[in-house]
Amino acid sequence: MDKFCYKFTSNSGGTEFVKRGCSVMFCTPLGEGCTKMEFEGVEGEMCCCSDTSYCNNAKIFKINIYISIFLLIFCLVFL
Repeated sequence: MDKFCYKFTSNSGGTEFVKRGCSVMFCTPLGEGCTKMEFEGVEGEMCCCSDTSYCNNAKIFKINIYISIFLLIFCLVFL
């Protein structure tokens, strides 16, 4: 049986709720990909991926922050 990781996101009242984890139970019926669903009583988007593709990883967000800071410094220095 394949092991999947998941990332569930929901926006409620201006607050973003994110739950990450790995579970065979949640994602086996869904397979890889994203779908709108209810999770723990909250409506949102559930994304599932194999446990080696890291769809629930926060590193992409961190990289985007570093790129944004670099571009801001570049513009302040050279423009």
